[in-house]
Amino acid sequence: MSVAEHTLLARRASFLAMGMALTLVVCKIVAWSLSGSASVFASMLDSLMDALMSLGNALAAGYASKPADDDHRFGHHSIEDIMGLLQGAFVSGIAVFALLQGVEQLIRPTPLDNDLWALAVMGLSITLTLSLVVYQQILMKKTSSVILRADYAHYLSDVLTNGGVVAAILIVSATGWVEIDGILGIGIALYVLWHIVTHVVQPAYHRLMDHALPHDQEHAIIQVIQDHPGVQGYHRLKTRASGSKIFIQVHLDLSGQQTLFQAHAIADGLEKKLEALYPHADVIVHQDPV
Repeated sequence: MSVAEHTLLARRASFLAMGMALTLVVCKIVAWSLSGSASVFASMLDSLMDALMSLGNALAAGYASKPADDDHRFGHHSIEDIMGLLQGAFVSGIAVFALLQGVEQLIRPTPLDNDLWALAVMGLSITLTLSLVVYQQILMKKTSSVILRADYAHYLSDVLTNGGVVAAILIVSATGWVEIDGILGIGIALYVLWHIVTHVVQPAYHRLMDHALPHDQEHAIIQVIQDHPGVQGYHRLKTRASGSKIFIQVHLDLSGQQTLFQAHAIADGLEKKLEALYPHADVIVHQDPV
């Protein structure tokens, strides 16, 4: 599958997710205004975060797919990481606000009103989110898009979050224990904060700082290098990622008795193997005589 097709599928999924999330934001605003539930409010902010992230992912995927030019010799992939940091800062502020709402519900518990409305909205939220997750699973079989996989992991976790909100409403309705709404509201806010930091901010920061690839990915690269015919050793292996793009540089130890044509053929074959391992990777192989 070409880069253009990867981008098209990723953007299509992101725009669909954004539309669904915005629909849920409107529904949850209505449910929160009717019930006053802190957990519904936290879930509404989570859906708002989903919409913003999906929009950012769609725009970033389009810009990142632009080919390298005279001003951006390595391409435009870093925009994905910059977008991740911006989203992280914005969403963290929203999560802190939701956390304060939950604390307010604990300090001054307010009985929930119209809990059936809230339950109906959360049931709709779970149904729509599950449908989106199934659709994303289908697309993930066709593309290796990092943006799509990140969206999938996030919306899958939303199903569990929305389930927690339903549990809070049911417990309050059955027992009258209003404080549980505040407790779960705080829990959802903390979960959103943890999720955005570990799954968006931290990876984006590492990529912008040219952090090496994870150990399992580097180990796979090393295995391909060592198993390649004609390679007697390697040194100065450098790896990094920029958005969804992977960059690999390595120096090969080759026999100094062979021709330049033979050495080039070995290096070219290794480049093709590494590009097969990580499609669309940017691979540079330097040949050193032993």
